[in-house]
Amino acid sequence: MATTLRSGCNPEDIGYMLLITTYVFFAPTIVTTALRLWVRGRDKALGGDDATITVACLLSIALGAINIVGVASGKGHHACALEKSAIVEVGKLSWINQVILFITLCLIKTSICLLLLRIKTTKHFSWFIYVIITCMSLTTLEAIIALMVECTPVYAFWNRSAGKCRSPNLRIYSIYVQASFSVFTDLLCSLLPIVILWKLQLPTRKKVGICVLMGLGLV
Repeated sequence: MATTLRSGCNPEDIGYMLLITTYVFFAPTIVTTALRLWVRGRDKALGGDDATITVACLLSIALGAINIVGVASGKGHHACALEKSAIVEVGKLSWINQVILFITLCLIKTSICLLLLRIKTTKHFSWFIYVIITCMSLTTLEAIIALMVECTPVYAFWNRSAGKCRSPNLRIYSIYVQASFSVFTDLLCSLLPIVILWKLQLPTRKKVGICVLMGLGLV
C-alpha cells in the first residue's frame, strides 16, 4: 500500500485507469462468450474454436481479478510511494499477469484460426492456418520461457534480494519477436475472415455488415 511520500516522489495514482478498463471489458467478455456457447450448443455446433475461446475468456477473467488485486496492493502508484512489501506484491502480480496475457492472446487468435478452418477447408488453406497457429504458439512459448529463466529462483524477478537475475535483454528481445508476430496475426485474423466471408453467397448488405464487425478486430 501507499506509504509516506519521499522527497521528490510523484504522488500521482493512475490505478483507477486500469480499474476502469478492467470493468468496462469484464462484463462484455463474459456475456458474449456465454451467448456464443449457448447458440453453438443449441445448434449442436460446438467445436475447437469454442473450447479455445472459452479458456481465453476464463483467463481474461483471471487477468481482470489480478488487475483489481494489483491496484488494491498499490499498482498505479510510483514505486517511491510504496512500501517494499507492496512493491514485491505488485511485481509478483505483474509477472503472473504477463504470462497469462501471452497465453490469452494466443488462444483468442487460435480460436479465430480454428473458426476459419470450419468455413474454408481446402488443403493449402488448412496448412497455412496450422503454420500460423504453430508460429503463434512458439513465439508465445519463447516469451514465457525468457520471462521464467531471467531470474534464479523465478521469484527473484519481483524480489531481487531473493536471488540473482540475468540481463533483461533476452526477455526484451523475445517480447519484441512475440509482439511483432502478434501484430502480423492481428492483421491476419481481422482481414482474412473478411476476405473469406466476402466470397460467400450472401446479400451485399449482409456481407458489409459482417465485414464491418470482423474489421473491429483491427481497433
